[in-house]
Amino acid sequence: MNRSPDKPLNQIGNVLLLARASSVQLAREYVCAQLTLVGVPIPEDLEILTSELMTNAIKHSDSGRLPGFVRLRVFADQRMIRVSINDAGAKAGSVPRILPQADPMAENGRGLWLIQELSHQWGWMEDPTGRLVWFEMLTPRVPSSMSRRSDPMV
Repeated sequence: MNRSPDKPLNQIGNVLLLARASSVQLAREYVCAQLTLVGVPIPEDLEILTSELMTNAIKHSDSGRLPGFVRLRVFADQRMIRVSINDAGAKAGSVPRILPQADPMAENGRGLWLIQELSHQWGWMEDPTGRLVWFEMLTPRVPSSMSRRSDPMV
C-alpha cells in the first residue's frame, strides 16, 4: 500500500541503527522504552510488528546488503502509535508487497502480512533517501480503575 500516514503525530523517538540482525531486538526495546517514557500504553502486538518491520528492512533493502543503516522513528499520542523505518530502498521495480498466499505458520514471507493483519493501518512510500515503511496501532485503553494506583489492603 503505497501511501503516507494520514495524520501527524508527535515524534517521541528517532534513532539510527545498523541494518543487521542484532538490531532487531534493539529496535523493539527502543520503541517500548520511548512509549514508556511518555506514558503511552504498549499494544500487545507492537513488539512483533516492530520486529517484522526491522527484519524486512534488513533482508529486503540495500541497507541490509551494504551493510548500512536504518532510521527508526516512533510517534504517538493518546490514541495512536506509529513506528516507521527509513531504509536505503531496493533495486528499481522492487516494492514492498504481501505474498498472495502467505502461510500464517511459515517462518518466512509473512512479515507484511502480519503487519497488515495486526496493525490499524500501514503503508510505504519512496523518499529522497530510499524508502519509508510504517505501521500504526491504536493505543490500548487502560481501564480507569487500573490507571489509578490503589492498594486494597489499606
